[in-house]
Amino acid sequence: MRGAATGRALSLGKRTSVPVEWLTIQEAAELLRVKVSWLYERTRTNSIPHVKLGKYLRFDRDKLTAWGGEFKRNGGPAERAARPSRGLSRIRR
Repeated sequence: MRGAATGRALSLGKRTSVPVEWLTIQEAAELLRVKVSWLYERTRTNSIPHVKLGKYLRFDRDKLTAWGGEFKRNGGPAERAARPSRGLSRIRR
């Protein structure tokens, strides 16, 4: 695995058997295919998983992809709510 600009996986906190792959904000934006400004806004509101290391933001690749997966749709046809009849059948031309 590779880490943010160094090519190494970084690990914070407790040691785990699987090293965490930390992404920079630019790498995270590319992964999600969003603008960096959009990502900064989501970190500012704490609506996306991230870690702040001093002035640096880092994103765990696995947590970021899991977060993005929460918004997946099934791709089937959208279910429509039943609309009440507007009485158009009573109009005669």
